Amino acid sequence: MPIRIVLPTPAGGTHDAMARLIGQRLSLALKQPVVVESKPGATGMLATSYVAKAPADGYTLLFGQASVVQNTVLRSRTSYQLRDLAPVSLVVLFPVALAVKANSPVKSVADLVELSKDPQRNVSVASWGTGSTGHIIVEAIKQQSGAKLTHVAYKGEAEPFSDLVGGVITAATGSAGYYIPQSDKTRILAVSSTKRLKSLPDIPTFEQAGYSSANLSGWGGFFLPANTPAPIVAKLSQEIRKIVAEPEIAERIRSFDFEPVGSSSEEFAKFIQQDISKWSEVVKKGNLSLD
Repeated sequence: MPIRIVLPTPAGGTHDAMARLIGQRLSLALKQPVVVESKPGATGMLATSYVAKAPADGYTLLFGQASVVQNTVLRSRTSYQLRDLAPVSLVVLFPVALAVKANSPVKSVADLVELSKDPQRNVSVASWGTGSTGHIIVEAIKQQSGAKLTHVAYKGEAEPFSDLVGGVITAATGSAGYYIPQSDKTRILAVSSTKRLKSLPDIPTFEQAGYSSANLSGWGGFFLPANTPAPIVAKLSQEIRKIVAEPEIAERIRSFDFEPVGSSSEEFAKFIQQDISKWSEVVKKGNLSLD
């Protein structure tokens, strides 16, 4: 019986690539097949609910994003609760990029904000889903600057790309690791990170660009259904941490401009509680809601 890694995003993005990278090594370590399945929709709630309700036998994992937490603070009702999930390991932290097409006259976040205030313009910014980190970054920029930005929700970070380069939308958010290789077709305006990325030394963080409330990074980590026996959770956590710590894997993760972590289940649970506090503060200040 194969282990299934369920993704909240479509195939083709960096989240998918990361899940397959870890899945391949996990298959070797456990000597059994590991398959990756995409179940995009409802800002990750479809995949998260699916795993939360799956048999608690260790054969169904969620490779979730920050939206796992964000949904619970942005909505009064969700199809799952955090108590329905058992944290296994925080695998990566990843900066989010705001990008425009390469030949756009927009050269900075300030330019985008200024353009949006032209009543003759409809300035649209895509994210990989309503309530995603990308969406909240857009809302944070709007609230801090008064920008007239129209948010457009897609099902994954790769989906807006053709519309972005085709001029259908003005800008898009996605992981920096997705947009950096597209530098011939897109231009990154800013990234959410504590400091400038080594691969983008000339690109400011959102805080450096003057939008500290938008400087929100994403993450990726594994979950199991809540009632999964503790020894199974511990075993999978241990194996995933070993995999992330492998020099070859860690270097591959960094090549996506992600930061490898590989935490214990207890450390991941603590991180989630801190994340709830962080997102709750942003949501409260911005009076954000998806209800």
